[in-house]
Amino acid sequence: MIFLIRTKALFFDTKNEWNIIKNEKTSYSKIIKTFLIFIIIFRIIVSSVEMYIIGPYKGMNEISSQFLIISIYSLWLLYIYISALILNFLAPMFGAEKNRLNAIKIAAYCSVTIFISIILELFPVKYLGVLSIGYLIFLRYQGLKIVMGSTKNTFLYALFPEIILITLSIIIALVGYIIVSFVLNPGL
Repeated sequence: MIFLIRTKALFFDTKNEWNIIKNEKTSYSKIIKTFLIFIIIFRIIVSSVEMYIIGPYKGMNEISSQFLIISIYSLWLLYIYISALILNFLAPMFGAEKNRLNAIKIAAYCSVTIFISIILELFPVKYLGVLSIGYLIFLRYQGLKIVMGSTKNTFLYALFPEIILITLSIIIALVGYIIVSFVLNPGL
């Protein structure tokens, strides 16, 4: 229930909800239990329904596809934590207060955009997911100003974690591709 109330408030009353979040006494594990787990469960359910309607991912059976879905959304918790570490590390550069818990709050509650993108994904209209990325930047911008107290270049501060994480994802994917290529084709 907390999940739906918070999601609605972040969507319709963003500034007020960030003020409530700022003053909230919580922990990362409590945020996972009361908020993030519902996004993960919802995504797994939607992916499972899609898999049974459309079929498993290409080249995979149903069990492998389900394992992939659960793995991806479990690793997503790591993404949120790394995003929070980046926000906390960059805080002094953007005139914000360095506070790991507040950075975790921002990273975690901005993930409400994932919930929105899952819902938008159900509609067969191209590029609706791009709206959720824009909303992520807007939400993070508001959160950084209110929760972290950012005073300088808050928009850039909101963009940096995504730029860094996308770059890291590309590097990791390339390294993984190279390793897999050498394992599968040792004669190269």
